Amino acid sequence: MSTDRTVFIRDATGLVRNISILDAFLASLGFMALPLALLTYTTGPYLFPGSDLVFATILTTVLIIPLVLMYTLFSWAMPRSGGDYVYVSRTLHPLLGFISSFSMMFWFIFFIGFEANWAVTLAISPSLLIIGTVTSID
Repeated sequence: MSTDRTVFIRDATGLVRNISILDAFLASLGFMALPLALLTYTTGPYLFPGSDLVFATILTTVLIIPLVLMYTLFSWAMPRSGGDYVYVSRTLHPLLGFISSFSMMFWFIFFIGFEANWAVTLAISPSLLIIGTVTSID
């Protein structure tokens, strides 16, 4: 039995998959929503007076590391497939994989409306107000 690891090469196109565990870990960290983080830091002090946003961010970062590491190891163990359905259905049960995937897609679609509202009311509208006030176009 050979222990040599070969690189995945697609015969038709010559496409090479070459992602290390560090790359997968950094990609998982990169999926954090930076605009929502900026929204938290600009509206958080008004919504939660007296709160320590820096400590909350550090605590959340420490608590999210095991989840990011789990997804990194899943993508390393199952390199040709991915996504929550595949991970949950292969580790627990296919029905649980479907429920998890369906729930995640429902909540993604649900929150698109909130994010559109936030983009208009917290970003576009104030920006146009400031531009109109500064340029004083009548």
